[in-house]
Parts: sequence; C-alpha cells; structure tokens
Amino acid sequence: MRTYNSFFHIFRFIFSKICLFLLILFCFFSFGCTTANIAPDFPVKKCAEYLSCQVKDDLQIGIHVITDNITAKQYFGTDLLAKGIIPVLVVAENHNNSLSFISPYDKPEISLAPHNKKPETKIAIPDSGIMASDSAKKAVYEREIPGLIFEFVDYGPTEKSVSVQQNIILKSLKKKTLSPGEKQSGFLYLSLPAKIDQNVQLLITLNAMNLSLKKIEAFNFIFKLPKEIIGIKNENK
Repeated sequence: MRTYNSFFHIFRFIFSKICLFLLILFCFFSFGCTTANIAPDFPVKKCAEYLSCQVKDDLQIGIHVITDNITAKQYFGTDLLAKGIIPVLVVAENHNNSLSFISPYDKPEISLAPHNKKPETKIAIPDSGIMASDSAKKAVYEREIPGLIFEFVDYGPTEKSVSVQQNIILKSLKKKTLSPGEKQSGFLYLSLPAKIDQNVQLLITLNAMNLSLKKIEAFNFIFKLPKEIIGIKNENK
C-alpha cells in the first residue's frame, strides 16, 4: 500500500510539472507569436505640391511634417506624436536628364533655425535628433502581459506593437541613388526635447550627392511646430 501511495505522489508531482510546462508553452505561443497589420501607404503628392520644396540641379526635395494624431494613427497604427516621435515625410524627384544623385547622402540633421536665416550657423538642440528606425521601434515597444503567470517574463511584443514597428521600418526613408526620372519618398522620425519653446523654429538639413560632379547639395527646410504638438510634449515633461 505504501509503495502504491509513493508511486501515486510521484506520478502526481511529475504530471503537475508537465501541465505547468505545457501551460507556459501555450502562453508563449499564444501571446509571443504575433502578426503585423500593415497600415495603408501615406498618399504622396508631387514634390512641387508641398509648401516646403526646394530645387537644385533639377533635383527636387520636399518635406511634409505630420502634426495631427489622427493621421499618425491612420498610417502608423498608433499616435506617434504622443510617444515623442514626429514623422516627417521626405519626397525626392530627379528631373535632371543626365545627372544622378544619392539622396539622402548622409544622416539628416535637426537643429534650431538661426535668427539670421543662414543655415551654416545652425544651433544644436540638446536631447534631440533624427531617430534611426531601430530607435523608433524601441520607442513604441510594448510587451505582452497575459496576467496568468510570471508577469515579470517578457512574452514578446503585443500584436499592436509589432504592427507599429513594422510600419515604422517599411515607411522609413532609405538611402537611394536617383537616376534621371526616378523618385522616392519615406519618413524621417524626429525626436525633440520633452519641453520646448512655443516660438522656436526648427531646421532640417538633407544632403544629396551629385554623382557626376562629386558635389554635395544641402537642402535646408525651416518650419515651426503647431502649438498642439508643443502642448503634448510639454505635458509629457
């Protein structure tokens, strides 16, 4: 009888451990494996139709700053503005018949627009910059918390988080050689300090390389964020 009881206790102990292991696997595959829902493409207009558009050597580059949370949610799956990320659409079109360009040639820059309106005297902004898409991905990461067991375990990103991360990567601006007649578009992700002055004007600098002349052309765009965006950032301070 004692042998039977000992065997029963051992069997119950092993069975409970197996059930626990299967439960952990179920939670992992149920919550950790998620699929991404890609948001629709942002409607891109011709470069000349944007208010901020410049032309050099027949290369046109224009920008459009996303400043409302409804648009951010529609095309990225979440309110990036509330997370401290400001999407900036960049559109480039090569209308030159013979020259090719690399755009952007190097990493774009964000700075304060100088009062004398001379871009070469731009002023750096502490705790700001153009975020790499990987950094933007980390900023929107949200982990899945099933609430069943081991809440301290990272079960992986939520389905929404995966979708937002994929949208950020797919829609980001890529370095590309633009042959005559070619165009491209994509987003930069702007990060600014949590608290900024309402009257500040910002300067985005994009460089393009003229491959034939080995010359770098600087495109400088000055803009001002609306008070609504300033308010969101100041509230998050």
